[in-house]
Amino acid sequence: MFTREKQEMKRVPMMPVRDMVIFPQQMTPFIVGREASVRALEEALAGDKKIFLSTQHDASVDDPKPEEIYAVGRSPTSCRASSCPTAI
Repeated sequence: MFTREKQEMKRVPMMPVRDMVIFPQQMTPFIVGREASVRALEEALAGDKKIFLSTQHDASVDDPKPEEIYAVGRSPTSCRASSCPTAI
């Protein structure tokens, strides 16, 4: 017999990534520079550290709209961040 467990929907911060695909069990360092992405990462780090990462269709677009981001992505189990001074 097939049973379905009831799954809870949860809203988490979302960050589009450029020119990369994140696979399960993959450790991937990347640089976060866009203001909206920095805010999403800060929100995740301040909460339960969950964030949704998905590749955007065109890496040259600075502010992708929802239809310009793939619907499938990854939600890493943990996330760490370190900040670097802004380059001059």
